[in-house]
Amino acid sequence: MDLKITVSNPFGHRVSPYADQIRDISNNWIDAEYSTLTPAFQRMLKTLDAACWASNCWPDAPFPLLCTITRIVLFVTAFDDFYASLSTREVQKAGDRVLAIAGGAVPLPGEHPILQQVSIIMRELTAVSSPQWVQKFIYYLSQLMEGIKIDSQISYRQDVQYPAIRDYIPLRRKSMAAGAISCTIELVAGILPEFICVHPYIQRTRALTEDLMGWGNDLASVEKEMADKEAMNLVLVIKHERNCCMEAAVEEAVQMYNAHVREYMQLRSDMPDFGIYTPAVMKFMEGQGLWLSGQLHWFDQTDRYKPEG
Repeated sequence: MDLKITVSNPFGHRVSPYADQIRDISNNWIDAEYSTLTPAFQRMLKTLDAACWASNCWPDAPFPLLCTITRIVLFVTAFDDFYASLSTREVQKAGDRVLAIAGGAVPLPGEHPILQQVSIIMRELTAVSSPQWVQKFIYYLSQLMEGIKIDSQISYRQDVQYPAIRDYIPLRRKSMAAGAISCTIELVAGILPEFICVHPYIQRTRALTEDLMGWGNDLASVEKEMADKEAMNLVLVIKHERNCCMEAAVEEAVQMYNAHVREYMQLRSDMPDFGIYTPAVMKFMEGQGLWLSGQLHWFDQTDRYKPEG
């Protein structure tokens, strides 16, 4: 499915000049830091091409920050792919370690290589952000851990337990790490004061763009996730709730996506006056658009959702 044709994309697009360099570094990380995982799992991480995603979604990030964002994308994907299909107890235990390490705990000797990544990520983020931003990132990590735990209880089984559409939407934001990933836009565009971040206008733009991140992924990955018996996919949730054919479910998901884009663009047109912070908010929202457009371009380039991916 060519999502650049199917879904609305009124946003600009450009690619980081560091894309090829970051890809080489990312592949070296996989070879060295994920070396104790199976060759098949390492191939999967390379197939993801996290560097391509980061370079398309954060094209203006300086080189060190783009490395960190790529590391975050690798970690989130690796954690989800490795742990989500395990028992709830194992997911809970791993999630507890993620949050402990994010909060400053030192990785244990022999700690799982995926969990060791958290220490590196937090050290790099602390150097380029603020204490308040770091706490926000940790909160979103806790949301991710909760989302993956719920996903592990309803997916990867013969009798997939699809949630209702109304329940799926907030759950998807958690399981997709939408909050943790989207708040990195601030690291590129400029960290916003907390009173701006909690403004209803900013909160709504974040909810819309985080939904769009998840829904775009669901449209691109529907065939793979149906085969993997995953419940957290908008198309499959619609198909189950409406008891309709796949074509109708895809059409409704696309309509939901495009409606969110229209609402978001209307919000951009009606932006309130944030005083001296108005230019910073405008830059943040430009970053949101680049993020969404970059993801659509990444879908064309990654092999993750292809049959052999």
